[in-house]
Amino acid sequence: PFRLTRSKLSEEAHGGLVELRAHLVAAMAVATDADVEDERACREASLQKLRKRPRRAAAVPTGKREFSFGIITDVQYADIPNGKSFHGVPRYYRHSLEVLKRAVKDWSAKDLQFAVQLGDIVDGNHPSEKAHEGLTSVTRLFEQLRCRTWHTLGNHCLYTSQREKLHNYLNIPAAEDGASYYEFSPVPGWRIFMLDSYDVSVLGWPEGHPRRLLAESILNEKNPNVNKNSPDGLEGVQRRFVKFGGGVSDDQLRWLERKLRQAKEQDERAILCTHLPLHPKTAHPNSLLWNFEQVNETIASFAGTAVAVFSGHCHRDRETFDEHGIYYRVFEAVLECPPGADAYGHIDVHENCMVVHGVGRLNSARVLFRS
Repeated sequence: PFRLTRSKLSEEAHGGLVELRAHLVAAMAVATDADVEDERACREASLQKLRKRPRRAAAVPTGKREFSFGIITDVQYADIPNGKSFHGVPRYYRHSLEVLKRAVKDWSAKDLQFAVQLGDIVDGNHPSEKAHEGLTSVTRLFEQLRCRTWHTLGNHCLYTSQREKLHNYLNIPAAEDGASYYEFSPVPGWRIFMLDSYDVSVLGWPEGHPRRLLAESILNEKNPNVNKNSPDGLEGVQRRFVKFGGGVSDDQLRWLERKLRQAKEQDERAILCTHLPLHPKTAHPNSLLWNFEQVNETIASFAGTAVAVFSGHCHRDRETFDEHGIYYRVFEAVLECPPGADAYGHIDVHENCMVVHGVGRLNSARVLFRS
């Protein structure tokens, strides 16, 4: 209901509707988690909030295009029949590979510098004895691109394989402590930070590992349920303390702060990528990073350097801006595309803005960088 047809809209109107859509989607997410049944009341509340805010100017690209890259998330391929999520949402495990094939073909016809895969490349329900075949089926498609694909790890990745094995499959340059965070620079003046949402987690680390022990301690303190995958009894954003979640370690956070400071000193800009969402307006509470507030505080202290945060995991296309003008976006999942549908895109980055070109269920947007 919130998709936009650009050919029928002026740039100014399009910019306003993109922001309106962000507020409506965020409000509906909150409404869902609060068990609010009246969607119309939810929309009206969002409209009232939007009317009180100053209008954001439409993002009109200036200067040359600096770089472009493909974006995709939650492929969750598995060689099994279609199924459903815990909430009854259909999942198309084998068809997800067909969506990825179309994405690779589309991207190959464009001048892209790289592609980003935001986690959950395979599904945890993939037969364990075929884990190698599942990973290979997906990585071979990415290898058909003329450019490199940069990956983050999701919980489903870690259900199927240990971290070190995934580093090898996905060519992830592991951090010194063995975690999966890193950075790269596609062109001078820009940095891309690939964060590890499961740096502190019971997933992906062997028994007795310090990061796993810390995660177990956090879950025991924050989640009273015997089944730590259940958020029952937890309220609001406290529902994020579940076993399929995770957090950023102090070491990773210090690394991020140091790297962002370097970028600021060198007058560079940065995009951050992570599997777990960081902003409550873009995700259900049980999908948020455990220490999202701490990470966001670090990012906000470098507003103007950090311009956008991209995530997956939540499976629904949602977006918002924080008070510093940083763009937070969760992208639509490939897994839930029925036959014939798609969910991927590419992003053109200009001097003053970025343009998200969505395909299928992934929405397009223009995002103006705050000066």
